[in-house]
Order: sequence, then C-alpha cells, then structure tokens
Amino acid sequence: VESVVAGSLHTIALVNNKIYTWGCNDEFALGREGDEDKIREVVLKTRTKSEVVGISAGASHSACLLENGNVYAWGTFRDTSGIIGFDYKTKYQKTPKLIHRNVKKIFSTDNVITMLLKTGGIVSYGADLWRDRFKIERRTRCFKNKPKMKTVQRAKPSQKKIVEISGGDHHMLGITYDGNVKAWGNNFCGQHGNGHKVCCDSPTDIIKIKNIVKVKGGTTHSLFLDNDGFLYGCGENGYGQLSHKEKELLTPTLVANNVSDFATAGLITFVVKEDGVYSCGTNYYGELGHKENGENVDFLNKINFKFGKVVGITCGGSHTVIVVDDGKNASS
Repeated sequence: VESVVAGSLHTIALVNNKIYTWGCNDEFALGREGDEDKIREVVLKTRTKSEVVGISAGASHSACLLENGNVYAWGTFRDTSGIIGFDYKTKYQKTPKLIHRNVKKIFSTDNVITMLLKTGGIVSYGADLWRDRFKIERRTRCFKNKPKMKTVQRAKPSQKKIVEISGGDHHMLGITYDGNVKAWGNNFCGQHGNGHKVCCDSPTDIIKIKNIVKVKGGTTHSLFLDNDGFLYGCGENGYGQLSHKEKELLTPTLVANNVSDFATAGLITFVVKEDGVYSCGTNYYGELGHKENGENVDFLNKINFKFGKVVGITCGGSHTVIVVDDGKNASS
C-alpha cells in the first residue's frame, strides 16, 4: 500500500500504481461500478502511460495525479443548495476524467480539489469558491451554481514557494520550502492560527510556527507537526479534537509531543507515537477506535489495540484507516 486517503463515506488506495476504492458510491465517488463494500480497481484510461503519484478524496468525489502532471477526477460536487454537478454538462462523472495539467500536488476538501502547479501557482476546482469555501462575499458570476476553476495564487518569483498542500473541510494549508505555513479559506473559528477570525481567499502567513513538516485540517481546526515531533493545533475544540482544555484556540498551541505521525478530519484527531496510537474528538460511529461509541473523547487517549508498525493513517468523515507493516506486506 503506497498511500490511502479517506473521504466522507469512501476510501481510495494506491497499490503498485493501481487505484482501488470502496465505500459509498451513491454519487459515483468510487469511479467504478460493482460492489461498494468490496475493494475494486478503478480503470484509468489515459493516452500515455504515466505512474500515479497522488490521490485525494472529498465528500462525493475522488481524484488522482499522474507523474506527467495530469489530474483526473470523478464523482460530483455540492454547495449549500445541494448537488451542483461535476462540470457544466455532467451531473455525475462515473469514471475518471482529465481536469487539469502541469500539476505537482493535489488535495481534496469536501467539495473542492486544490492543485499546486509545477510553476508554483495554485488553482482550485469545485463548488462555489466564494460562498461555500471561503464564506465571504460572493462576486456575481455566470454559471454561479456550477463547479468552477479558480486561480488561488499566481506564481511570483518574490513569494515563498509552497511545496506541500493540505487542508480541512473549508480551508487550505500550505507548507513553504523553508518550513513555514500559509493558510487560506474559511477562518470562522481561528483555524488559520493568526489570532483572529478574518477569512482570506489567498495564502496568508502563519507567523507563530516554524520548521513544519506536515499539516492537516478538520472541519474548523488545523494541526501542524514540526521536525522535532511537536504537534500544534488551532481553531475550534468544542468536541475535544484539539485535546486541550480551551474550547477555541486562535493561535497554534501545543497538543502533543514525541509525535511521529498524525491525521485529522471532521471533528477527530489521531496521533501516532512510539508506544501506540492515540485519538480524540467525536466518536459517534466508533471512528476513534474506542469501545464507548457516542461519547466524545476530550483528550488524546491511547487505543487499546496493538497495531504494530504504523506506516500510514488517514481520517474520513466517520471512519479511520490505519496502514501497518507486518514485516512482509503492508496492510490496512
């Protein structure tokens, strides 16, 4: 297993240059026909052979990135009014379709695919980017209820180059080449970590953290892991997803130390340490791996299970997938 990504109700995995999906397929997020509860391959039809180097999953869509820079996606998108379709002509894209070229990295929030271009620019495709994602005043546009391609940042020699992208349900995070972090999108709960709740539609520096190697976001919170194993968080903590006594953190605050990896999505957080895996947040469907379903876990609590060597972890809307190495083959 090279990588696994969990969407709201489905999962996508990359194994030996092949894409596999399983889970809910009501809106064709699996990119294939067949049994939803069985792991099946997605057939990717391309004109030239190129390896798959990235995958992403949102609420009702999935996407993949090829080594040649092409991005394929399938499924559909939603805004507050409901399903708005995959593009101007198609409501449900049942199989992978080319949507962009010259891309270096991809990441999916609920209803937006964000693409870091090889030039250093950033574009996003999906639901209305002004109303649903950034929650700021929407400009008048034609085809206002259809998915759009939007330029988030143009490549400029003077700007700090973003080399990794990630995010939460309605906000995005980017790591620059020197380990600093930028944020953009929804900021209603201070998930940008700049001490305020002002939204922005272009990458803005988070000045209080450095040497960051991984970032992830949930519904209204963000987490940052530095190269010394310290994990910081900001944003909403109403369900214990930041493992802190305060219910809201407007600047990055220490959540855990000695962390080797972590994952977060929705209202849950997982932390991998040398002695095991810890989790906190909502536990409505057992997504935290603890026996007490339906009860929030306000602080990081060790899961009573021997996972072995964890090599990957991803959180979805109401489920979590952990990839382990048994010494022979990686399995999940």
